[in-house]
Amino acid sequence: MIALQSIVPRWVIILIILFSTFLLIPVRQKLMAPWEVIVQTEKGEGVAHVHIGQIWDAYSFVLSDGRDTYTDSNGSAFFPAVEERRPVVYWISRLMLNLAVGVHSSWGTSAYVTIGAKTLGPSMLSCAGPECNTAPIHSLVQLVH
Repeated sequence: MIALQSIVPRWVIILIILFSTFLLIPVRQKLMAPWEVIVQTEKGEGVAHVHIGQIWDAYSFVLSDGRDTYTDSNGSAFFPAVEERRPVVYWISRLMLNLAVGVHSSWGTSAYVTIGAKTLGPSMLSCAGPECNTAPIHSLVQLVH
């Protein structure tokens, strides 16, 4: 029986072990920044119980999700940041999955928030690219009559 050492040099074995260990190191990826939405009347008073929905897509990693909430008594709704902590190999495999769709692959992040009130100026807010996951997002929506 031939020993593995006689076929593969020791430094190659060590390199393979180190690389395999590196692939298992958990890494945190910020997929979506926190987003606060404030709904007010024309007089600047908060509007309570307005439905706010959020949908985000992290195209680079082929990940997406959505959340719903309602404004509080001050007219404020808050979506916390979305972060995932996974091994390096997970993030590489998600990127490879994106590449596998060829010309249909997409990169970056996009998100939008829908505001469900009867009388609104804009009923949808959006972000795209780095603005979606680098700094907190604050949006003010005023109801118009």
